[in-house]
Amino acid sequence: MAARPGRPGYTVVEMMVVIAILAALVAVGLPMFNSWMAGRALSAAEYRVAGDLRQVLAMAVNQGGQTRLHSGSDAAVNMASSTGAGWQYRLERCTAACNLPASWVPVSPASGAWYDMARDVRGATLIGIADSTPTSLIDVVFDSQGRVTTTSPPANPTYPIFVTVAIGGQQRAITVTRVGGIRTP
Repeated sequence: MAARPGRPGYTVVEMMVVIAILAALVAVGLPMFNSWMAGRALSAAEYRVAGDLRQVLAMAVNQGGQTRLHSGSDAAVNMASSTGAGWQYRLERCTAACNLPASWVPVSPASGAWYDMARDVRGATLIGIADSTPTSLIDVVFDSQGRVTTTSPPANPTYPIFVTVAIGGQQRAITVTRVGGIRTP
């Protein structure tokens, strides 16, 4: 169809070609954009957990005693796994005999509630804490000299310890060394 002389505008065929090109660009770009967004969200969750580990380390060194990042997967806290409690965590400090669950009091969040990453970063989860064998652990404990241990069996984990976060099919492990080094990939 040819445009009539003297009448500016586009033909229907020209408009359909432009729309088809735009649709093809969106079809190619949308999956890449979604993948990029998931990677950014995973980075946000990873940096949140790494920041909390650094906060626990700083509290242990500055205030003395032991502090920990405690996973909700601990059977002693009596959280049902069907609620995704294993994906939650909180920061705690020891007030007495650190091998007893009652000796640990929450410091963050101050309410004692468990922090759920999925509220801040949609779909983010704390997959777990494990040593390098990999044996599952319930916590990462720092002492007043910044050294790392754990209250969960085994009593002497194989270092480094890995704290893994995930979104969808992507996951990243934060590395915690015996001497308190915290590294993100």
